[in-house]
Amino acid sequence: MIAFIIISHLPTWTPSATPLERFRMRMTNIQNGPIEISINQGRSWHPIGTILTPNTGFIHHVKDGEFTAAKWASPSSVAATAVNALHIKLTHTGSHGELLSILPKDVMSWRESGMSYARESSSIYVDIPAGTSMFGMDWSFRVGDPLYLKEDTQWVEWPKNRLPKLGDEWMILALENGWPDWIIEIENTPSGSITLYAAGELPRVIAQVVKPVSGSGRFPGSVYQSTGRIRANHPGVIDISTSPFGSIGGLQIVPIEHGLSPQLRFTMISPVYMVIRPLDGMPKLEGSFPLFKGLIQPGDIAEARLNGEWTEFPESIGKDYSKLTLIEAIRIRPGPYSHHP
Repeated sequence: MIAFIIISHLPTWTPSATPLERFRMRMTNIQNGPIEISINQGRSWHPIGTILTPNTGFIHHVKDGEFTAAKWASPSSVAATAVNALHIKLTHTGSHGELLSILPKDVMSWRESGMSYARESSSIYVDIPAGTSMFGMDWSFRVGDPLYLKEDTQWVEWPKNRLPKLGDEWMILALENGWPDWIIEIENTPSGSITLYAAGELPRVIAQVVKPVSGSGRFPGSVYQSTGRIRANHPGVIDISTSPFGSIGGLQIVPIEHGLSPQLRFTMISPVYMVIRPLDGMPKLEGSFPLFKGLIQPGDIAEARLNGEWTEFPESIGKDYSKLTLIEAIRIRPGPYSHHP
C-alpha cells in the first residue's frame, strides 16, 4: 500500500557533498560535440548523441507573452522538460529570466513556422529524436535539475550575465526525489482534492481543483508522446498527451496564479485546461514541489478513473472539447524507467 510523504524542498547537491543523483549528462558545445551520460557520478560515461548546431553566444530573454512561467524557475537549472525541448534557465534579470534551449533534431522542421524556440539562436539542436532519451524516456530530466559549467577543472553554477561560448562543457544532474513509488490523484471536479501518496507515510491533500478539464486541445509537442503519458512539465504546467505518438492532442493542468496572468486568462474558461489552486494558507503552486518542480518528468504515466474504475487514459485527438467529460479523476505515477527514484 502506497502512502503519503511530503517534503518542503528538494534534495540538494553541491560539488563538496555526495550527489543525490540518478545520473548526470555532459555535453561539449561544438558542432558534433559529444553528449554523454554517467550513472556512477562521472567515473565512466556512455554516449547518447551529438550536437548538430552549437550555441555561438546567445541566450533568450523571456518576454511578456512567452514562457513567463520561467520566472518561477531557479537560475542555473532546468526550467522546462518535455518530449520536444529542454529549456534551461541560466540567470534571472528582468521579469522572467534568460534561457538556453536544447532541441531534438525533429524540431528543426518547426523553424519556418516560428514555433517554440525553434528559430532562436539561443537554441542548440542535437541528433537525438524527440520523445526519446533526454526527451521523454530513460534520460529525461525534472524541473529544478541543476546545470553546471566547467571552469578550468571545477564545475560551477552558471555565472550571472555570462553568455554561452563555443567549447563550453556543460553538465546537468538528474536528481533523486527520494521515492521509488509515488502517486498523485486529482479529482476532476470543482473543489476536487489533489492527493499525493508515497511509500511509508499517510496520504495528504496538497492542492485543490478550481476548474476541471473536459476536452483536448492541439498542443504540438504531443505528436511526440503516446496517449496517457506526460508530455511536459514546467513551473506553470503539467501537460498530458491524449493522442497516440504521431497525432496531436493533449490537456494541461495549470496553477491559478499562472492561469490568471494576462496572456493565459483563457485557461479559466477553456475546456482543455484544468486550473488548480493551493490549499488555504499554503504557498503558491507555481514552481513548487511536487507538482511543478522536482517530481514529474516526461514519460510518467497518466491514468483516468471512469465509472469508479482506474483505466488507461482515454484517447482524444485534436481539438475535442467534450471527449474527456466522463473522467472522474486523473492519476499520475512514475513511468517504467531503468533508474529510480
